Amino acid sequence: MKNKEKGIKYKIKIDVKTNTPIILEKEEVEVKKESGTVVKAKIIGQYIKGKQSVDEYIKLTALINPYANILYKNPDGEKFFY
Repeated sequence: MKNKEKGIKYKIKIDVKTNTPIILEKEEVEVKKESGTVVKAKIIGQYIKGKQSVDEYIKLTALINPYANILYKNPDGEKFFY
């Protein structure tokens, strides 16, 4: 994005029964530097390690998206940068 363009910031919630987003807030924001898409997520639920976990999903997402910079902090406070 160029510095002159505005970005859009969304705050959403996911309906896990229908797998659809619910938009809670939408606002235009000034872009202070060149960047791509930034996604921040807070997930509330049961945290389990191992196969089919959030940890594993993030790791596999990083493997198939080598151009992405992913910073992941798990509930135990461990940080991983892919």
